[in-house]
Amino acid sequence: MQNKVPAITNIYKALSNPVVYTLLYNLVQYDENERYDSQAIRTKLNLTRKQYYKTLSKLLDTGLVKRSKTSKTNGKYSLTSLGKVFYYLQIIGENAANNHLKLKAVDSLYDEYPKEDREKFIDVIIGDNHILKDILSTEDKYLESTKAVKVRNHPKIDMIYHFGHKPKILIVEDEIDILFTYKSFLVNEGYFVDGYNNPYEALRAFLENTGENSLYYDLVILDIRMPEFNGLQIYQTFKAIDDNVKVLFVSALDAAEELVKIFPEITPDNIVRKPINQMQFLNAVRNLMTTPL
Repeated sequence: MQNKVPAITNIYKALSNPVVYTLLYNLVQYDENERYDSQAIRTKLNLTRKQYYKTLSKLLDTGLVKRSKTSKTNGKYSLTSLGKVFYYLQIIGENAANNHLKLKAVDSLYDEYPKEDREKFIDVIIGDNHILKDILSTEDKYLESTKAVKVRNHPKIDMIYHFGHKPKILIVEDEIDILFTYKSFLVNEGYFVDGYNNPYEALRAFLENTGENSLYYDLVILDIRMPEFNGLQIYQTFKAIDDNVKVLFVSALDAAEELVKIFPEITPDNIVRKPINQMQFLNAVRNLMTTPL
């Protein structure tokens, strides 16, 4: 099942509750090594147990809060990256509301003077409020970048780009000669292939090419043993982005039994062992390509 995209209206609706803001503040304060005391938070917020967990449930649904599954901090609630962004957006909003007269003065000057003078006005009027100053000073650049993103993701452009679709494969392999070999096998078979020996560049490509409704890559091929960021970690990251990702693990070890235990959705068909020949490699790819999600 594809990961649910959080609806912005649901997020704002949740954040409109004053209790939510205070709850997020309390979650921000907790250090990962501290004992999580839900009773203390409920008492501080003057909430019943039912009210407390109902609020947390809404925040979990909107993706603003997550619950730890590790043995060390099992059951602990904390802000997701999305939650942190929206939490600090609220702080910025409060900051702006408290300085609304200064912002109003900036607006009045914008109408009378050219764009080139805006930063001078902002510096004089906003003073040492660096948060608001940075936002207003970079506003035009932000609007330009937003327009660029909209053009890049225009549905008609996407439709033209995907017309005549041929399977697209992402390979992550730290040994350049092996990466080149895999890529050659696949390109000769008519596949479109992106290959990376740097896992962080591969992650960036996966993120940039994955839309809200579909995966750009039909298959991801991962070497398991790589320094710093191994194939299993990459797979977990990709799967967090989209549950529908298909993967073929390549390993010099007999890792099939261990992988199946770690990831129940993985079968022996998702794993090939090095060294592999061209026919074995292509057959494994074809089998996964034709397997329904």
